[in-house]
Amino acid sequence: MSVPNSKMKALYNESLEVEFTWGEKLICLWYAFRRVVTYRYIKRAIKHWWQRRTRGWDDSETWSFDVTLSLYIADHLERFREVTLGYPAHLTEEEWDATLADMVRVFRRYGDDFYTEPEECGEIKRAFQWLADNYQHLWW
Repeated sequence: MSVPNSKMKALYNESLEVEFTWGEKLICLWYAFRRVVTYRYIKRAIKHWWQRRTRGWDDSETWSFDVTLSLYIADHLERFREVTLGYPAHLTEEEWDATLADMVRVFRRYGDDFYTEPEECGEIKRAFQWLADNYQHLWW
């Protein structure tokens, strides 16, 4: 049985074929079902639902806050890029648009990857430095 998820294929040797018996499949389904219907899970789901309704975010977002923050910044910078009407005086409109596109790419790449290479860490540090330097220019 080949692994359908492309991200999971990276974890396995692609030439390795894994076959599960029906018994093993039922055991996996039983553990998944047991996990879903546990009292603790239901209690946590209700708590997180209430937190999202009352404050707009829940505690699960703080588990990997760097990823959450990077994706939040990427989504909002992408929308800002679409609706912005101006650009800083020291840049042209094309340079500003290219810079915003690059920052969206960097923040999204960091947020989408579970692990980052050391050279990518320098890229995200550069992106946060850019954000700090251009913070006052992020309005339209």
